[in-house]
Amino acid sequence: GATGATGDTGPADYRSGASTWAGASARTITFSSALPSTAYQIQITDVGTLGANTSGCYSISSQTTTSITIRPKNCSTAANINAPSAFNWFVIMDK
Repeated sequence: GATGATGDTGPADYRSGASTWAGASARTITFSSALPSTAYQIQITDVGTLGANTSGCYSISSQTTTSITIRPKNCSTAANINAPSAFNWFVIMDK
């Protein structure tokens, strides 16, 4: 059959990976290469269990072109969570 229309170009500026929360400390993720600016979105997905009322709440204390520093927070109390647990991360540039 005939070839369809070409779709939009996908994102070229993103970084992703997996890590583990560092217990009582915030976790700094260093990118494989620098992004063009700090105008990007961050997605965190917990792989392990951090406890009740915690999933999806995070504190981002640093967002640079080469890294992010984050830590999980309790969604109900905003207290720091000091439990080691695996997570996946993804950052993509704003368009």
